[in-house]
Amino acid sequence: MTRKSPRPRIRLWKSVLTFIGCCTSVVLSAQDRHIGPVTDIAVSGKRVFSVSQGGVYENHGAELKRLIQAPFRVTSLAVAGDRLMLGGGDPGLSGVLALYDLSSGEIRTLKAADDLIYDVAVHATGELGAFACADGWVMTVDLSEWSAAALRKRHRHTAAARAVAFSPDGLYLASGGLDALVMISRTEGEAEPIQLQDHSSKVDCLAFSPDSKSLASGARDGKVRIHHMDGRLVRTYRGLAKDAEYIAWGANPYIWGLAWGGVPPTLAVGTAKGSLYRLSATDDRWTKLPETLKNPIYSLAFNRQGALIIGAHDVSLRRFAAP
Repeated sequence: MTRKSPRPRIRLWKSVLTFIGCCTSVVLSAQDRHIGPVTDIAVSGKRVFSVSQGGVYENHGAELKRLIQAPFRVTSLAVAGDRLMLGGGDPGLSGVLALYDLSSGEIRTLKAADDLIYDVAVHATGELGAFACADGWVMTVDLSEWSAAALRKRHRHTAAARAVAFSPDGLYLASGGLDALVMISRTEGEAEPIQLQDHSSKVDCLAFSPDSKSLASGARDGKVRIHHMDGRLVRTYRGLAKDAEYIAWGANPYIWGLAWGGVPPTLAVGTAKGSLYRLSATDDRWTKLPETLKNPIYSLAFNRQGALIIGAHDVSLRRFAAP
């Protein structure tokens, strides 16, 4: 990932991390480097997985190893025990899911939709998967059965469904769409989902709080909103990514990355402008972090040490100071 030159008297650890990030994109072989945007990141214990046009990778600090070049374009991934659930396909033609066994290397594919799958998520039990489709459907799949009969339609957006997430406690399933809606439903049961209509533009990302009591959503209106599980709006963070200087792809004030984690829990935001923010846990204030990137930020995740993993055109580790 390309970064700005470090400022004088920068801390040693930050210099080392910047060096590692630059080397990752320079010295790795073609099969062991990301190609294009890193569209999703998944963390399981010490293991960090990521996906780009080059395939599915595992990241070990400065080392990046490709696990698989799937037989379809992968856009997203999630950890399901000792397996990875993958989603993707071809726009307008097919939505494909896959289960990749981390031990044996076996991959099993399943055509699950007639249009591209944008995002996938796995329930806390590791036995239920959810996915968001370009045709607006949000669906689930029984990972133990893994057949067309195991697919279930949950609810539908009026435009493409771009994000899907299970709460950490497994009780809730949420989705966000290009219709500017966020939907929250109980994982069990048939009740209609709560529709949240507070965003004024397309919703691209979601993140549940670690305690499962709140849901954050980020949209192309440059705002992040926090809701309780009953649908009540808690607060709105305004003015994020307002430093966009012109209207062009990758420069709009879009919120594309959200991650809620670390110790103490921190809500991190990444934008299409390449800006990073830390949001206050008690009010609507935010802090813009100095680590601004030259490329859009597509995905974020926290590892178990509390380091923020940034997916742009590479994967690198940066650390937040404690809030």
